Amino acid sequence: MMSFNADRSSEPTSQGIRKTLLEWSRYYLGYPRPPSRVIEFRGRKHLIELLKQGKPVLVALSVEGFSRCEYFRKMFEQASFEFEQVQFVWVNCGQAIEFCRSRQPPTMPWMELFQLDFDSEAKVGMRESDSTFKVEVKPFIGYHPSVYGIKVFLRKHGILPPAGFQLESKSYS
Repeated sequence: MMSFNADRSSEPTSQGIRKTLLEWSRYYLGYPRPPSRVIEFRGRKHLIELLKQGKPVLVALSVEGFSRCEYFRKMFEQASFEFEQVQFVWVNCGQAIEFCRSRQPPTMPWMELFQLDFDSEAKVGMRESDSTFKVEVKPFIGYHPSVYGIKVFLRKHGILPPAGFQLESKSYS
Protein backbone atom coordinates (compact mmCIF):
# COMPACT_ATOMS: atom_id res chain seq x y z
CA MET A 1 0.00 0.00 0.00
CA MET A 2 1.25 3.48 -0.85
CA SER A 3 1.47 6.15 1.84
CA PHE A 4 1.23 9.84 1.17
CA ASN A 5 2.97 11.26 4.23
CA ALA A 6 4.30 14.77 4.08
CA ASP A 7 7.61 13.86 5.70
CA ARG A 8 10.96 13.67 3.89
CA SER A 9 10.96 9.87 3.64
CA SER A 10 8.18 9.98 1.00
CA GLU A 11 10.13 12.22 -1.44
CA PRO A 12 11.68 9.33 -3.42
CA THR A 13 8.24 7.72 -3.72
CA SER A 14 6.61 10.91 -5.02
CA GLN A 15 9.46 11.43 -7.49
CA GLY A 16 9.04 7.84 -8.64
CA ILE A 17 5.32 8.41 -9.21
CA ARG A 18 6.06 11.63 -11.10
CA LYS A 19 8.64 9.87 -13.27
CA THR A 20 6.23 7.01 -13.98
CA LEU A 21 3.48 9.47 -14.97
CA LEU A 22 5.85 11.32 -17.30
CA GLU A 23 6.93 8.07 -18.96
CA TRP A 24 3.30 6.99 -19.29
CA SER A 25 2.28 10.30 -20.88
CA ARG A 26 5.20 10.20 -23.33
CA TYR A 27 4.35 6.64 -24.32
CA TYR A 28 0.60 7.08 -24.74
CA LEU A 29 0.47 10.67 -25.97
CA GLY A 30 3.47 10.41 -28.28
CA TYR A 31 5.46 13.32 -26.85
CA PRO A 32 7.81 14.77 -27.87
CA ARG A 33 6.53 14.73 -31.42
CA PRO A 34 8.69 15.75 -34.36
CA PRO A 35 7.78 18.95 -36.19
CA SER A 36 4.90 18.63 -38.61
CA ARG A 37 5.67 17.63 -42.23
CA VAL A 38 2.35 19.06 -43.44
CA ILE A 39 2.87 22.15 -45.59
CA GLU A 40 0.37 24.98 -45.33
CA PHE A 41 -0.98 26.05 -48.73
CA ARG A 42 0.38 29.42 -49.91
CA GLY A 43 -1.05 29.58 -53.44
CA ARG A 44 -1.03 27.95 -56.84
CA LYS A 45 2.55 28.97 -57.57
CA HIS A 46 3.69 27.30 -54.36
CA LEU A 47 1.86 24.11 -55.37
CA ILE A 48 3.58 24.17 -58.78
CA GLU A 49 6.98 24.62 -57.10
CA LEU A 50 6.28 21.58 -54.92
CA LEU A 51 5.29 19.52 -57.96
CA LYS A 52 8.49 20.48 -59.78
CA GLN A 53 10.50 18.93 -56.93
CA GLY A 54 9.46 15.55 -58.32
CA LYS A 55 7.40 14.12 -55.49
CA PRO A 56 3.62 13.72 -55.77
CA VAL A 57 1.62 16.18 -53.67
CA LEU A 58 -1.39 15.09 -51.61
CA VAL A 59 -3.64 18.11 -51.08
CA ALA A 60 -6.35 18.19 -48.40
CA LEU A 61 -9.07 20.84 -48.61
CA SER A 62 -10.69 21.69 -45.30
CA VAL A 63 -12.82 24.16 -43.41
CA GLU A 64 -11.42 25.50 -40.16
CA GLY A 65 -13.55 24.66 -37.14
CA PHE A 66 -15.41 21.77 -38.81
CA SER A 67 -15.02 18.75 -36.51
CA ARG A 68 -14.53 16.20 -39.31
CA CYS A 69 -11.76 18.37 -40.76
CA GLU A 70 -10.09 18.78 -37.39
CA TYR A 71 -10.11 15.01 -36.85
CA PHE A 72 -8.83 14.41 -40.38
CA ARG A 73 -5.99 16.88 -39.80
CA LYS A 74 -4.63 14.54 -37.11
CA MET A 75 -4.82 11.56 -39.48
CA PHE A 76 -3.23 13.61 -42.26
CA GLU A 77 -0.30 14.64 -40.04
CA GLN A 78 0.24 11.07 -38.88
CA ALA A 79 0.26 9.87 -42.50
CA SER A 80 2.81 12.57 -43.38
CA PHE A 81 5.25 10.97 -40.92
CA GLU A 82 4.64 7.50 -42.36
CA PHE A 83 4.92 8.21 -46.09
CA GLU A 84 7.92 10.33 -47.02
CA GLN A 85 7.44 9.58 -50.73
CA VAL A 86 4.66 12.19 -50.84
CA GLN A 87 4.44 15.85 -49.89
CA PHE A 88 1.38 16.71 -47.80
CA VAL A 89 -0.32 20.09 -48.28
CA TRP A 90 -3.18 21.38 -46.11
CA VAL A 91 -5.54 23.97 -47.62
CA ASN A 92 -7.81 26.08 -45.43
CA CYS A 93 -10.70 26.94 -47.77
CA GLY A 94 -11.56 29.98 -45.66
CA GLN A 95 -8.27 31.57 -46.77
CA ALA A 96 -7.86 30.00 -50.24
CA ILE A 97 -11.40 30.56 -51.50
CA GLU A 98 -10.61 30.72 -55.22
CA PHE A 99 -8.48 27.57 -55.18
CA CYS A 100 -11.22 25.63 -53.35
CA ARG A 101 -13.89 26.89 -55.75
CA SER A 102 -11.81 25.75 -58.71
CA ARG A 103 -11.49 22.24 -57.19
CA GLN A 104 -15.26 22.00 -56.45
CA PRO A 105 -15.06 19.53 -53.55
CA PRO A 106 -18.29 17.57 -53.04
CA THR A 107 -17.59 17.08 -49.30
CA MET A 108 -15.24 18.36 -46.63
CA PRO A 109 -12.55 17.31 -45.96
CA TRP A 110 -11.56 16.53 -49.54
CA MET A 111 -8.25 15.17 -50.84
CA GLU A 112 -6.63 15.06 -54.24
CA LEU A 113 -3.31 13.68 -55.42
CA PHE A 114 -1.37 15.92 -57.81
CA GLN A 115 1.35 14.32 -59.96
CA LEU A 116 3.38 15.43 -62.93
CA ASP A 117 2.44 13.34 -65.96
CA PHE A 118 5.86 12.19 -67.18
CA ASP A 119 4.40 10.04 -69.99
CA SER A 120 2.82 13.02 -71.70
CA GLU A 121 6.08 14.98 -71.37
CA ALA A 122 7.96 12.21 -73.20
CA LYS A 123 5.36 12.14 -76.00
CA VAL A 124 5.37 15.88 -76.49
CA GLY A 125 9.15 16.13 -76.17
CA MET A 126 9.07 18.76 -73.43
CA ARG A 127 12.23 20.10 -71.89
CA GLU A 128 12.76 21.28 -68.33
CA SER A 129 13.02 24.84 -69.57
CA ASP A 130 9.44 24.78 -70.91
CA SER A 131 6.98 26.60 -68.68
CA THR A 132 4.01 24.31 -69.39
CA PHE A 133 3.56 20.78 -68.14
CA LYS A 134 0.69 18.36 -67.56
CA VAL A 135 -0.52 17.50 -64.06
CA GLU A 136 -2.64 14.48 -63.22
CA VAL A 137 -5.20 14.99 -60.46
CA LYS A 138 -6.62 11.91 -58.75
CA PRO A 139 -9.49 12.39 -56.27
CA PHE A 140 -9.63 10.52 -52.97
CA ILE A 141 -13.03 8.89 -53.56
CA GLY A 142 -14.19 5.74 -51.80
CA TYR A 143 -11.38 5.50 -49.25
CA HIS A 144 -11.59 5.80 -45.49
CA PRO A 145 -10.25 9.13 -44.18
CA SER A 146 -7.51 7.53 -42.08
CA VAL A 147 -3.83 6.66 -42.32
CA TYR A 148 -4.79 3.22 -43.62
CA GLY A 149 -7.11 4.74 -46.24
CA ILE A 150 -4.33 7.06 -47.40
CA LYS A 151 -1.95 4.07 -47.60
CA VAL A 152 -4.40 2.10 -49.77
CA PHE A 153 -4.97 5.16 -51.99
CA LEU A 154 -1.23 5.71 -52.49
CA ARG A 155 -0.70 2.01 -53.24
CA LYS A 156 -3.47 2.01 -55.84
CA HIS A 157 -1.83 4.89 -57.69
CA GLY A 158 1.65 3.30 -57.63
CA ILE A 159 3.34 5.64 -55.17
CA LEU A 160 3.80 3.02 -52.46
CA PRO A 161 4.94 -0.55 -53.17
CA PRO A 162 2.30 -3.31 -53.29
CA ALA A 163 1.03 -4.87 -50.08
CA GLY A 164 3.50 -7.79 -50.04
CA PHE A 165 6.56 -5.54 -49.86
CA GLN A 166 7.98 -4.24 -46.60
CA LEU A 167 7.88 -0.50 -45.86
CA GLU A 168 10.17 1.07 -43.30
CA SER A 169 7.94 1.93 -40.39
CA LYS A 170 8.30 5.33 -38.78
CA SER A 171 7.82 5.99 -35.10
CA TYR A 172 7.24 9.14 -33.11
CA SER A 173 10.00 8.36 -30.58
